[in-house]
Amino acid sequence: WVEHDFDTRILHSNLAFPLLKELTKAGDPKAKRVFKEEIAKRISSGYYPTIKYLILEGYIFFLTIEELLCTLDICRENLDYSLYIKLIYEVMKKLENCAFSSEDRNKRIIKREEMINFFLGQLIDTKMRKCLEYYIDGSYDRLNKDLMYVVHCYCCACKQLCCDYSEAGMYDKLQQHCTVILSQDTKSSYIWKYLGVAYRNKGLTTYAKVAENIYQMKEKLKRKGIKKILRKNRIKQFFWRHFFCYFRRNYWRFRKYHKRSVRKAQW
Repeated sequence: WVEHDFDTRILHSNLAFPLLKELTKAGDPKAKRVFKEEIAKRISSGYYPTIKYLILEGYIFFLTIEELLCTLDICRENLDYSLYIKLIYEVMKKLENCAFSSEDRNKRIIKREEMINFFLGQLIDTKMRKCLEYYIDGSYDRLNKDLMYVVHCYCCACKQLCCDYSEAGMYDKLQQHCTVILSQDTKSSYIWKYLGVAYRNKGLTTYAKVAENIYQMKEKLKRKGIKKILRKNRIKQFFWRHFFCYFRRNYWRFRKYHKRSVRKAQW
């Protein structure tokens, strides 16, 4: 296996990849180069079970986000689109689990930045861009479960990254991050809240006041919308409750009238 430059086709993938992983950790430069090349080859091949194994075992973290996006672009051509969406779902799930499990705030920030950069790399695809628009508009019926989870993970990562930036005092990055989200989503209110925090800590009080006022207005509109939905639901419940009570009381009368009308029609 060593004489053939660590070719993973000689050994089974369950043996070859763990061995290469341990050799790269030990500091073998040849194994490190071959390891990254083999991961990229296997992902770009488009064979779904092997790619899923590499994602679940965490081998994708040995590639940078740019390298992973390049290999997945090649994989998209060799794989069915529904299976490709499942792979994107698995990658986002793995990155999210790593972000939540790490106690260090800096590591969480790095993982969430990787999640966001990975999803932004997927927006080259027009279908993924439309899915994000549908999610922001609230039309969830047009999304399947995997796409719904992918876009939901991205939106949650954006919100949590804003919180991490504000806690860490990275106000320049917070401002940049909020401007990127605003270019995609103008309906959410939390963006203006964190923009106000960034402007206020940078000494831009006028911009901070404007952002805070927009945040308060959006929150009021949000509450009004929730109240309207609750009012509609109450009206519907009231109507159906009284309709069924009326129908239950007059059921036998309706039945007799229907029988008479059928007899008259027969005669």
